[in-house]
Amino acid sequence: MAAELMLAKAHQTLEGLHKIVAIKATINTGLSKTLQKAFPNIIEVSRPLIDTSVIPSGEWVAGFTTGDGSFDIQMPKSKSNKVEFLVQVRFRLTQHIRDKKLFMLLIEYFNCGRIENYYKSGQAIDFVVTGFKNINSVIIPFVF
Repeated sequence: MAAELMLAKAHQTLEGLHKIVAIKATINTGLSKTLQKAFPNIIEVSRPLIDTSVIPSGEWVAGFTTGDGSFDIQMPKSKSNKVEFLVQVRFRLTQHIRDKKLFMLLIEYFNCGRIENYYKSGQAIDFVVTGFKNINSVIIPFVF
């Protein structure tokens, strides 16, 4: 919706800019404090709840991966005394908390992963897959 507004050059008007900020308010973590201060009267655009009991296809999941998926490296402290830190490859998708049911379906679909919620706003969650075996045999073949 935001891209369509920009293609129509609506972002060049105050009304169009308000529409784009309203769209941003609906996405995952919402508006930053700076945007909330600049646009205090913005009303979020209605966003449909993903209400499905099955993952329709790999292509459907790929849409989430393209927009909100990433690989990264994390280095948690080791619980053993042999090394100070572990090195872990991690795959994650981020969505709004309202899409938690979708992430539960992804755990079933991939037969691995977990849900993490560490965002201060409490409005976003991650579907996370760690462990070399799961990354190598499940996620990488799916993504590539």
